[in-house]
Amino acid sequence: MVLPIEKLDYYVDHKELQETVIEFLYRYHWDKSNQLCLLNTPDVSPGDPYQGIGHVNEPSYPAFGYKEGDFSVFHPDYEDTILGKLYKEFPLPVCRMRILRVPAKRCYTMHVDGDTHRYHFAVISNDAAFFVFQNQKSIQSIPCDGHAYKVHVKEPHTFVNTNSDFDRIHLVLDAAPKE
Repeated sequence: MVLPIEKLDYYVDHKELQETVIEFLYRYHWDKSNQLCLLNTPDVSPGDPYQGIGHVNEPSYPAFGYKEGDFSVFHPDYEDTILGKLYKEFPLPVCRMRILRVPAKRCYTMHVDGDTHRYHFAVISNDAAFFVFQNQKSIQSIPCDGHAYKVHVKEPHTFVNTNSDFDRIHLVLDAAPKE
């Protein structure tokens, strides 16, 4: 049986990641999707944190109609930060890179995601924020330890933030497996 979440050897400095993400969040504001994107398609101005948000198959989101691999232009203001380094040096080609928030006392619906692999870096989180995998009857948290965690998003899952007073924030990379 495949574990729903696998810790990878790939590591970044968590404190630097957290500081950079928080600075990014001071510049930009969450919209209804609770997502901000660090990659754009070549057909828009680079640095638009809202173009790549949402699901590529949902007409109500800006990412609708694109393929994950269409997001290839990194935010120019963050190229020389840990976020730019992560984008350039991640062991797999990154095709979308977002900051996702689950507000306190909230959860997602049970769902299955696309064809890419998804890698999470916990920025702000704790054990009261966790994934639930329907078929495996398991729950799992991702610690704020600087490691990348591969999440098997083809399995039915949800995310629950049972914290009463703070949001869970993750940096999420969609990466296409090498062919």
